[in-house]
Formats: sequence, structure tokens, C-alpha cells
Amino acid sequence: MLIPPTIADRITIRVNNKPYEIAGNRRGDGLYSEVYPAVPPQGKGLVALKIMYPRSLISTYLQDLPEREDGFVREARILKCLKSVPGVVPIIDAQVVDIDRPVIVEKLLDVEDDLSKQHETLDLMQGFSLSAQLFSMLVSAHKEHILYLEFKREHFFWKWDQAKKTGKLTVIDWNVSRENCASDEYGKDLETFKFRLFPKMDHLFPEQISEIIFRPNLISAQQILLELMKFGRSRRFQLPKGGRN
Repeated sequence: MLIPPTIADRITIRVNNKPYEIAGNRRGDGLYSEVYPAVPPQGKGLVALKIMYPRSLISTYLQDLPEREDGFVREARILKCLKSVPGVVPIIDAQVVDIDRPVIVEKLLDVEDDLSKQHETLDLMQGFSLSAQLFSMLVSAHKEHILYLEFKREHFFWKWDQAKKTGKLTVIDWNVSRENCASDEYGKDLETFKFRLFPKMDHLFPEQISEIIFRPNLISAQQILLELMKFGRSRRFQLPKGGRN
């Protein structure tokens, strides 16, 4: 943590003239923003407010203020573009221009689902399901000419229902992702995934899953997804969206 919390509990933050009341301590912090739980205008449930640090604090603690502001605006734009894509953290609202502290309102995720807090190796079924969902998400992002490049364990949230044998992946932090990418660039996010997370994340997957994901001759998300599906069907795994076995 570079910057201490800057917002107190029960303070109201207005986003596009709608009130969100901070409802607890800070949930997370990054290089240019912090995340708080908040009560939405409807008064039901909680959402996450991702709020950029005050500009004075960013310039004091950190460098490249314009780049960080651009990243915040870019993230809001990307989340809106990918709003219907499974696996992308859902955006609820955003106000990122003409405001002292830009804000993105997102679905509030359970901190216990953060992969960086899960230390046990995923079993084969979980490894298959998580991997297939990840690459399905990347394929959908590619169709919108977007590359996701921030592969860190703390950016992956994985909720597994042991009784139903189904899981749900949610990926956060899209601020360094790239827009308007050409088709010949689509392998770059997979290369980033391979070199930044592997071997850092190899303990999350059984050896069989790791071999499929990181085989060097598989350079596209579509190819890897097909390999995973083929692998899963051969072992009668449930498809990620509850399809046939």
C-alpha cells in the first residue's frame, strides 16, 4: 500500500448525480485508485466504487499522473464495451471526466474468491473450467479488438460451487489493456499470460491443464479453447456454461 485510505465510512460519493454511500473499510488499493464497498442509490445490496486517488496524492507518491488518468478513462470505456462478456467484471456506472476524482462503479466481488488468497491447487475439473472460461473471455475481447495484459493472480476471482461442480471466473483491472488492436496482435495477451503468470501460477493447475495452456505451438485463444474442450470432453467434464457432457 503506497497511499493510505482517503475516504471514511458513511461518506456519500455522487456518480452522475446518483448517491453511493461508502459502507466499510477499503477493500483494495492499486497504483492509481482504491476500492470501497458502497450502498447504491436503490439502497439494496452493495457495489464496489473504484475511485482514483486525489491528484495531489498521486503526484506526491507516484509518477506519470497523465498516464494513470488515461488508464482510468480507458478502463471505463473497455468495461462498457465488454459489458455483456462473461468473465469481465460487470460495470454498473462510471464518471471519469469533468470530475475531481474519477469513479467506476462495479459489481462487488468476494475477497475470498481472489486467486491470490487461494493456496490450494485446483483439481482437474476446476482447472479445465477456469481455463476454458478465461480463453472464452479473451476470444470475446479480441472480437472487440481489445487485449487484456494485466495477468496477475489478484486480478482473477474464482468462485467454485463444489455441490454443483461449477465455477465462475471474474477478471478485474482493465486499465492497462490495449484497444484497437489488429488481429495479428491477438497472441500477445496469451504470451503475456504465459510469461508473466507461468510458472507463478502453475501451482493453481494440475500438470495436465498446464501442459495444454502453455504448449508453445498454440498461439491463439481459439486454438487453446478448442484443445481444452477436446480434453474435457474426453474425460466427460461439464462444459463451462453447463452444456452437455
